[in-house]
Amino acid sequence: MTIWQKMGRVVGPVTFFCLLFWFHPQGVENPDLARVTAAIAGLVAVFWITEALPLPITSLFPFLLFPLFGVMKTNDVARQYMNKYIFLFLGGFLIAYGMEKWQLHRRIAFLTVSLLGTKPSHILLGFLLATSFLSMWISNTATTLMMLPIALSLVAFAEEKYGYSQELERFCTALFLLIAYSANIGGIATLIGTPPNVILAGMMEKYFPHYPPLDFISWFLLGFPLAICFLLCLYLLFWWYTRPFTSTSLLGSKEIIQEEMKKLGPFRREEKWMLAVFLGTASLWMTRKGLQLGSLKLSGWGEWLPYADDSTVAMAMAFSLFLIPATDQEHKTLLEVEDLSKLPWGILLLFGGGFALAEGFRTSGLSLWIGQQFASLQGFSLYWLVVAICFLLTFLTEVTSNTVTTQLILPILASLAIQWDVPPLLLMLPATLSASCAFMLPVATMPNAIVFGTERIPIQHMVLFGILLNLLGVIWISSFVYLLTPYLFNL
Repeated sequence: MTIWQKMGRVVGPVTFFCLLFWFHPQGVENPDLARVTAAIAGLVAVFWITEALPLPITSLFPFLLFPLFGVMKTNDVARQYMNKYIFLFLGGFLIAYGMEKWQLHRRIAFLTVSLLGTKPSHILLGFLLATSFLSMWISNTATTLMMLPIALSLVAFAEEKYGYSQELERFCTALFLLIAYSANIGGIATLIGTPPNVILAGMMEKYFPHYPPLDFISWFLLGFPLAICFLLCLYLLFWWYTRPFTSTSLLGSKEIIQEEMKKLGPFRREEKWMLAVFLGTASLWMTRKGLQLGSLKLSGWGEWLPYADDSTVAMAMAFSLFLIPATDQEHKTLLEVEDLSKLPWGILLLFGGGFALAEGFRTSGLSLWIGQQFASLQGFSLYWLVVAICFLLTFLTEVTSNTVTTQLILPILASLAIQWDVPPLLLMLPATLSASCAFMLPVATMPNAIVFGTERIPIQHMVLFGILLNLLGVIWISSFVYLLTPYLFNL
């Protein structure tokens, strides 16, 4: 057991009891319930950060403690551990595993390297651009599930060819974190990039119908430049982290890559089917929602199937893999029941714990109390109010769902905007953008959880890089919103 873990086993319970006995939230219907929820959340957060216990075990704390302390009923907590986002992850990971099983991910990886070049700096830039672009149009989770198998194959090939090295380990950490963070950042560039963006558009229409509606173009004019600046900082950060070997050809020459591609031989039937399923899944994810470009409206298939969503697509396409026959004599279909044992069930528990905490925040009124603390900031200048909103939402969504958080906080901010007589977007927009910029914990976002599931990223690295990017996000978002919003939205 490391010193970090030993500290966590001490600091976690101390945090729990300090909040339990000395934290007294006011202005909520049941302050005792909010106090207990805060204590449990503090314990879980410390244990997650320090890995005092295995992360999946810590993720079960809400399931055990919420019913014991009367926060939620057991059935209500259990539902959080198997919701639609868990099925989205499950279906996407089955597709990713199918690509790995039939070596399609290696073929795609080698093709990617041959196009981008083999220098680590080129590979990082290529993955950053591809991941962020995809996440502008499809879910951050789906994007990460698409890119991660390629990255895993690159790292596996380098380890097979050259063996383990500290330089390769640093590159691996940088590449996986860059994929997760690029997926998070890309989502803020477009109105459909992430659920909080759409929630804000709906809230504005509901509370401020006299304001011009938030359409695709108006959002893009602010979100895209913000994402570009953020991505540039992200690339420079990981380029600096891997700078001792950014000039070397980490994965060998292009000739070596071409030789490896020849070893794979021609496309097999199984690879073609996996490619078809992979592209079909991506296409369905990208075309589910309609797109409004001025007077031109492009309808998505979701208008005809309103009850289906990305999770439905992921599970339907994953289900097809158990039906498509394989020509390999050892396998009857592309995926078989035995392959289910390869899934990262611990990560499913990890993310389920995050959803359970978020529901506990809502049920106990703790989220409402946190939102009410904004009222004490009215005496500050408008810019510092924006900074405070960015800071609070960024770190709050480290342990709560960004979708749930924006649903709870945005109505409060709308009321405060009316009370303080300030343009509502100046308060609600930074909260929405900041909710998508949580980089510190695995449970903060699906991309964080997915790359952490590779077991190649130390939790301390994610926390350290995440804190830096969280603070950077506070600066970028508050500055962009405060300076550009009045001009872009005619406030």
